[in-house]
Amino acid sequence: MKITLTELREMILNEARGIKTIQKDFEKTVDALQSELQNYLKIKGKDAKKEAKSKDILRKLTILKKKYTKELDDKVAGLYRNAKLDTKEL
Repeated sequence: MKITLTELREMILNEARGIKTIQKDFEKTVDALQSELQNYLKIKGKDAKKEAKSKDILRKLTILKKKYTKELDDKVAGLYRNAKLDTKEL
């Protein structure tokens, strides 16, 4: 399996992304979704081309939101997986 330099760079950056970075991207996506939904509701039934474009944007943002949700869940789940409780100090 050959990996290009760009793919390797992206893999490293994705692994190094922290919880705060993922959360910021998630929040931006949710804000964009809300904004686009308002836009869609304004143009719904008036202009078919704009409505189709807005639906496409909403689909893409929804996929991105699901990706960030999974990435955030995975990052948080793995945060303290190797932690052990020290009962001697209690």
